[in-house]
Amino acid sequence: MQGRLIFRAEANSTIGRGHVSRCIAIADMLKNDIEVLFVVLKNNEDFIKNIVKDYSFIAINKEDDFIQLLRKEDVLWIDGYHFTESWKKQMRPLVKKLIETNDIPYKVENVDIVFNHTPGLTKNQFVGANQKTALYLGLEYALLRQKFLKKAKNLLPKTTGNGVFICFGGADTFNLGENFVKVLLQNNFNNPIYWVTNGKNQDKTIDNTKNIKVLSNLSEDEMIHYMSKAKVVLIPSSVLSFEAMALRKPIFTCYFVDNQKLIHQGLVKEGLVDGVG
Repeated sequence: MQGRLIFRAEANSTIGRGHVSRCIAIADMLKNDIEVLFVVLKNNEDFIKNIVKDYSFIAINKEDDFIQLLRKEDVLWIDGYHFTESWKKQMRPLVKKLIETNDIPYKVENVDIVFNHTPGLTKNQFVGANQKTALYLGLEYALLRQKFLKKAKNLLPKTTGNGVFICFGGADTFNLGENFVKVLLQNNFNNPIYWVTNGKNQDKTIDNTKNIKVLSNLSEDEMIHYMSKAKVVLIPSSVLSFEAMALRKPIFTCYFVDNQKLIHQGLVKEGLVDGVG
């Protein structure tokens, strides 16, 4: 029986969609060579189903249901910080290969392959890692969705555009985007503001008036369109920063969760962004 490429990643309004977006980037690269299946928890189904609409998709109630889906010929690719070492140890013998995408160096014990696109990482930072685990580290392994990858191959650096593109992901639990928009307005910023929001807890006094374009649930094409229209982008040091680099846009970036800190430091050190801490 032919094996499948099974992705286990979650997305919701709390953690955003970055983990699933990276999996889609891989799926787009490999979909002509292997059957692709996404598996998520039932309580995240409504948030995720439109994101992975081009692929087979199963929602499970509990991990025991997931085990029943696995075949020895399958490749399991995981992306997320909730997968424990005991869980990985349980899953690894059930599949052909267990692959993980990760942003943070750690003691790798129970996976066959790790992809970590944080710039500047070395294998020495994975202290105590299983020597049989293959480590693919650095920006050359950045996982870009296909349309961003195509842009990255064809574009030259540009300083054209007008205004600022602001996006703090699908979660933005600290309302950083909204706060920054308010600061711009208080300082009489008159150029276009393209603000991507999750649509929740948004200050209703900020709407599509004056120079503000309030956006949400953007497709890949729409993200490229509005990023390209702006002269600069303000984004976290996450998957978004790699997508902005693909478009050759001047980037202001910050971090607000632990897994973004090393990416932020690496991007600043490489001179690829202006870091704001």
